[in-house]
Amino acid sequence: MKKMVGDSKQHQDNLERLRILYVLPGYPRMANGHLSYASWLIDKMKDKHDISVFAPDDCAEKTMHCHKVNDINVYKLMIPMPISRQTPIRTLLVWLRFFPSVIYQLYKLLESREIQVIHTTYHSYNYIFRILCFIKGIKYIVTLHGSETVYFNKIPWQHRKLVRFVIRGADAVVAVSVALKKSAGDVFPEISDITAIHNGIDTEEVQSVDQNNVIVDFPLELPDRYCLIVGRLHPVKGIDIAINSWNEVYAHDPEIYLLIVGDGDAYSEYQSLINTSNAKERIILLGGQENSTVRILMSKALLLLLPSRSEGLPAVCLEAGMARLPIVGSDVGGVSEVIDDAVNGYLVPTEDPVALATKTIELLTDDEKRIRFGNELRFKVLNNFDSRLCSKAYDEIYRALSL
Repeated sequence: MKKMVGDSKQHQDNLERLRILYVLPGYPRMANGHLSYASWLIDKMKDKHDISVFAPDDCAEKTMHCHKVNDINVYKLMIPMPISRQTPIRTLLVWLRFFPSVIYQLYKLLESREIQVIHTTYHSYNYIFRILCFIKGIKYIVTLHGSETVYFNKIPWQHRKLVRFVIRGADAVVAVSVALKKSAGDVFPEISDITAIHNGIDTEEVQSVDQNNVIVDFPLELPDRYCLIVGRLHPVKGIDIAINSWNEVYAHDPEIYLLIVGDGDAYSEYQSLINTSNAKERIILLGGQENSTVRILMSKALLLLLPSRSEGLPAVCLEAGMARLPIVGSDVGGVSEVIDDAVNGYLVPTEDPVALATKTIELLTDDEKRIRFGNELRFKVLNNFDSRLCSKAYDEIYRALSL
């Protein structure tokens, strides 16, 4: 057995270290969602490969600059867009002015770092990387995370053209769930081969948090009993559905709170909706919180609500599973690939606050079932969504593209 382990390690050591560039806006300041997961993937891959990150930034200077984050070179530069609905002529003229300088600087970056593979997410600014990959003969991979397929037909047609340009040129396209793979195939029928790779979670690092832990500098005294939502304050996350459901939950249990963690443009809209609710004293918007705080909140919560209108495969489901926190969630996208209805949580139709409230009340009044669901969810996450499975799948794609 020792010889097999030694042989495996030697084989890993003998594998070529590839030079990979990740394109991620906002890196490393990514607290939630698919960007935080991509940040985790980078951290794991740096042990196997030589990693660089390019972080497009609208506020960056027009000359590229670089700084170190966790021993990784992070480059920032503004990417000019050639299209705009508001000022199309002016935007095009600005683009013509700055595009040659930007593409030259990015070309020199790829050349100096000897990049072999580029990994991007879905965004129209990645048009510039398709051009560069064509010029340099570099392979690139695009990962789809969810809402991009649902809202594709609602974005301006100019951006749809650029996105299709990016997708069509990709050497590999990955969807984070089987459901997303199907919907992406419907939106992008020109892509014949989309690979499904589930998001994962570091099950060795993210262990159960001690419920006795105290959150430092928290804005309120934590209620004894509460349900939790963690997500962007954006219509796609359906937080308004949960707010509308809370009147019924409150009528059944006046002491139960709904705590909502997340930032976003809809903050004022949701606060106004809360102010009109009979349960307004029991619904609290907490804003964005550190990951360590979110984990403690999960460890003390009774339920996680996931009222989304669209999802790929939400990382928050996996985090809840590690905390033994059962979920009542919308039956959308890849949610059902994590939640087995009536086994480790409940699935409800989206846009149905009554169904959401009914299943929430059912679990709040049945401690035995709620605890059992939480244990079952943790078991499934440990056995099916370990991050090592995900990183191995991406590593195989990188190596195949580099041949």
